[in-house]
Amino acid sequence: MNSGGILANRAVSACYLTLGLFTLLLGGGFVLADRLAPAGRNLSKVTGVDPPAYFGVSHAILFHGNFDLSEEYSRVTPDDSPSTAVRKETGVPGSEYAVGYSFLAAPFLAAGTLIDAVAGHPADGYSRFAILGYCLANIGLTGLGMVALFTFLRDAAEFWGISLPHSAIYALFVTFATFFGTNAGYYAFSPMSHASTFFCVSMFLACWWRVKDRTDLGSWALFGLIGGFLSICRWQDIFFIGAPLLSDLLGGLADLRRRLASRAVYLTAAAICWIPQMIEWKYMFGRYLTVPQGRGFFVFPPAFIPQVLFSTRNGWFAWTPLVLLGIAGLIWSAVRIPRLFLPWIVVISLEVTLIGSLAISWHGGEGFSNRNLTSGAPLIALGVLTLLCVTRRYKRGAVIAATLACSLFSFVSAIQFRLDLVPRSDQLTVSEYLTDKLRLRQVRRRKLAVKEAERLLERNAPADAARVLEAAASYGPDRDVLRDLSRAYRESGRSLEAQSVDRRLEELIKGKLF
Repeated sequence: MNSGGILANRAVSACYLTLGLFTLLLGGGFVLADRLAPAGRNLSKVTGVDPPAYFGVSHAILFHGNFDLSEEYSRVTPDDSPSTAVRKETGVPGSEYAVGYSFLAAPFLAAGTLIDAVAGHPADGYSRFAILGYCLANIGLTGLGMVALFTFLRDAAEFWGISLPHSAIYALFVTFATFFGTNAGYYAFSPMSHASTFFCVSMFLACWWRVKDRTDLGSWALFGLIGGFLSICRWQDIFFIGAPLLSDLLGGLADLRRRLASRAVYLTAAAICWIPQMIEWKYMFGRYLTVPQGRGFFVFPPAFIPQVLFSTRNGWFAWTPLVLLGIAGLIWSAVRIPRLFLPWIVVISLEVTLIGSLAISWHGGEGFSNRNLTSGAPLIALGVLTLLCVTRRYKRGAVIAATLACSLFSFVSAIQFRLDLVPRSDQLTVSEYLTDKLRLRQVRRRKLAVKEAERLLERNAPADAARVLEAAASYGPDRDVLRDLSRAYRESGRSLEAQSVDRRLEELIKGKLF
């Protein structure tokens, strides 16, 4: 091997090492922060509605070998919700969520339980290290997903004529941009299923790129297992399974007969992965095939596609504008090479359409960006990489600058969201969406002032609360400050000032964006 080849291989190895170290850094930072317990709260916890349900299934299959969540819900109790209520059909606790993530997280739960046993803690899957191990699952899955995504993107860059080491550098850059510029990075720290879809889609794409022109049964069987498991992590991702077949059709019918056997094996392997999901449905809902959320969950025609994409309440484009750049790259590619790129635009379109049909939860609840579309992040990465590879020098610089700007915007948005500096269940005002990003320190102080004022109001000290909030108002308009200031004025007998604040609050709310 010549010196150029050695240098290229070293560049690739350095990229893999970088991704591995980054994953270890994320995991170490999480463990340290959990140990320090900022604000008196551990990071490793399983609370809410979705996380206890996912944890319950992981624990049940690991410790009992079944889907009976009675013990799990008594130990890690979900918030009151129909999603985890006792099912009237069967009389057992239910879970309306897919089982794939729970299977992927089970080894992490097992590892934590083993550490608990060594440390002398109860090895029951509920002790300190068991919960910590379970919560580290998403960091591990995200890190592995980044490795798979890098592998896929490097192959794609070489397809566009970018040779090593530049192909590796481009792929690494876009991989990190995807972590910071989409919601893939945010959900590395939340015990929900989104990291598993990022991991599985990255694996799926990396595998597809290498088997797409092959017909051996073993490769397509493995590919089918990856696709099937992806589809039971989040059910809407079943659309991904059809994309390779559409790619084959777009390639022409000449080789279709030669490919039939391998594609049949692919579909069979994917279908096999649905067996545990159907067993869980039968146990909980009394049917092998069902819509766990019940009738009326989907509404057609889909009326909420604009909100899914553009709303400042978790809109995919609005919160993670890197998606726009990626979509542009995919469209450019699909026009020129439909067979390889058009199927992925179809997948994205179908997923957006499906999410747009969810009248109650198109926004994904209190999620960052549209969490239902996290599986699209690797496809967005493919689009961004394409723009990097096909543009000339100066335009490539513009693509890099736009990628960095979009990633920075979403990273700061994630900080705002994680620290509760913006509303989680409403559209945003101009200041919340844009200008507050330029003064995070002041906004954080304003948030702390609101909390202090609310404590003072609880202690019947409205005058003191009003003084705190008047000072906080200097940091810019804020709905929480104005709401509590109105209350403080009223409780202090200052009704005219309260009415003035009410008018300011009304004007602020009227100015909410889409």
